[in-house]
Amino acid sequence: MTCYFRHLEEIFSKAGIKVTKEKRQEINRVIRKIVDMEYEGCPDVWREVKKKIVKNEASFVSALKIAWKKENKLYFLALVLALDSVFCSFIGTPQHIKSHGAHLHASSITTTSPHSSHLYFAPFFVI
Repeated sequence: MTCYFRHLEEIFSKAGIKVTKEKRQEINRVIRKIVDMEYEGCPDVWREVKKKIVKNEASFVSALKIAWKKENKLYFLALVLALDSVFCSFIGTPQHIKSHGAHLHASSITTTSPHSSHLYFAPFFVI
């Protein structure tokens, strides 16, 4: 799957990518997107990567750097959304997100003020 990585150490260094065992699949996916070869075999991908590097190494490094940053941002966004989901399911929807005033709760109406709605989360948030 990543048979060509040993040839790209200098490219990875220029792109600011540290290759680890955990990141190999993600890096491979990014490179395959750059050369538009998602399902082809490793030797075919390496052949296309070599062509792009020979044609314009700086352009390939730049494309790799940009694609890797996008991949990391998407990973971070997914992590934040997952943590938000866990947080909200653990303690419920934070009261400070709701606007102040009257809120429907099942069959009753609860009125909150800015002060009272923030008290519940005071230990968790700096206000």
